[in-house]
Amino acid sequence: MEGKIENNTPIRTTQRMLIFEDEDTTKQVIIKFAYTKNFIGNDIIEYSKTKGLSDIDQNLSQKTDILTFSYKNLIIIVQQNAEAKIDSEITKKATRAIQSYLKNF
Repeated sequence: MEGKIENNTPIRTTQRMLIFEDEDTTKQVIIKFAYTKNFIGNDIIEYSKTKGLSDIDQNLSQKTDILTFSYKNLIIIVQQNAEAKIDSEITKKATRAIQSYLKNF
C-alpha cells in the first residue's frame, strides 16, 4: 500500500480485525492487526488512560480501554469496550497473549 488517500478512490487497508464478546454481551475485546512493509520494532506505542482526568465524563471514560503496540512490521490495537466499566486486566491479558503468540514467529 502506498499510504495515499485520494479522491474517489476506495481506501485499501492491510487491516484485519477480530472481535470477542463475553457471554452476557457486556464487554467486547477488539483486536486489530495492520501490516506495514517497514520494520517498526517491538514497542508499546500508546496506552490510553483517561480515568481520573478532570473535565471529562468519568462514567464514559471508564467504558473504553485501548492499547497499541508494534511487533516487527505489525501494528496491533487491543480495544476493550464495556457496557458498565472496563477491566484493564482484560486488555493487558489479551495483549500479553498476542505478544506471547507472536514470539513464535
